[in-house]
Amino acid sequence: MKRFQMFTVLSYLITAATATAAVDASASARQAYQQGLFLQRSQGDLSGALAAYDQALQAAGTTEDGSLREALLLRRGEIFELTDQAGELEGTMVALQKSAPGSAILQQVKYFPPELDLLVYLNITKLWNSPLMSALNVKGEIKSEDLDKLVPLIGFDPFQDLHEIIVGASLDEDEAMPVKHWLIQVRGNIAGFQPNKLIESHPKEAKQFMVKNKTLHGNKTLVFRIPLDQDPKKMMTVGMSRLDDHTVWAGDLKSLKRALAARAGKAPGLRANRKLAALTEKLPSSATFWVAVTPERILSQLEDLKGIPGMPDKMPEIEGVTVTGTFDADLSLAASVWAGDQESARLIGDVLRGFIALAQLAPMKDPLARRAIQSLRVASEGKRLSVSVQLPGKLLQQAARKKAHHADMLPPVPPVPPVTPAAPAPPAPPTP
Repeated sequence: MKRFQMFTVLSYLITAATATAAVDASASARQAYQQGLFLQRSQGDLSGALAAYDQALQAAGTTEDGSLREALLLRRGEIFELTDQAGELEGTMVALQKSAPGSAILQQVKYFPPELDLLVYLNITKLWNSPLMSALNVKGEIKSEDLDKLVPLIGFDPFQDLHEIIVGASLDEDEAMPVKHWLIQVRGNIAGFQPNKLIESHPKEAKQFMVKNKTLHGNKTLVFRIPLDQDPKKMMTVGMSRLDDHTVWAGDLKSLKRALAARAGKAPGLRANRKLAALTEKLPSSATFWVAVTPERILSQLEDLKGIPGMPDKMPEIEGVTVTGTFDADLSLAASVWAGDQESARLIGDVLRGFIALAQLAPMKDPLARRAIQSLRVASEGKRLSVSVQLPGKLLQQAARKKAHHADMLPPVPPVPPVTPAAPAPPAPPTP
């Protein structure tokens, strides 16, 4: 009996000592991480910061703090990228992928550039297979002869072969060009897609847009220039790369290069953007589409509104916004806002609840529209505010029919007459 009691006491002591050591290791790792951040961000001492991160990484190896380990690997990757240490960077990125695989959604966008503010996803297969889209008969609105011409040209059927599309963008304060960088990922059965064949069918445009074939990080890439709608005199350099028989990337050349470098393990991907990556972890994989945005750039433009009468002295702090939608017989929408502090959460919640209360009190004759308004809900949990609504499929069908009827009632657009060049001016009389 005494031997059993001694064994029990010894077990308690070992457990307590182990727990204390784990707590000490975690505290030591976080202290070294903060020191590294200070040296890197405030002092510009990259070698000192790297030593601090290595010390923190060694201490974190004895803890179960996966988020700290991920942050340390990301910071080490930043330093190796800044100091052109390609081998060390590649090893760090590989370790990051193994230690923090993330959610299924994060896996889909992990190579996207970290400078992005916005991600948009659409599951095309779920969309076309939903009862709502079948009832709306969107496919039937497209002429079969137009599709028959398109399929041989692009090498796949956009209705059957495309599975999903993801768009990433970084926003800019320039009103003429609000999107600074962008990247599009298309997935599906697109083995027959040949960008060069598409370009060769338009030789005049190929010459005008200066199309070139390059190899970027081991991937054959089509590089060309396109005029901007906002200013046709300016051109944007765009790249398109097919990664395999199921994936194509296209975007501005800088963003495409960054994504290809991340895929090759030579640059950090979206995980380096902790806020946007964290938002993707909160998204449901069952959604037909979703949007994730970190609105800091947008909100920075609202600072000038503080002096307007009726506006609050302090604008609410918003760290992220997500919107998800699911197509079934009806369309279910949900939006979540993550506030930066409790006061911002309270302010946003009050605005949302007031707006919904006014909407639900408004007289509404259409029973379908009234049903949609009555389905509006607001929920709060900590700094997160959520709004949900369900739009009846019959309401959307009704709106689509009205739009089609209105389009049929419009008069046809008259053809534009050809422009006749002006007659040349008569020659000036000789100077006496």
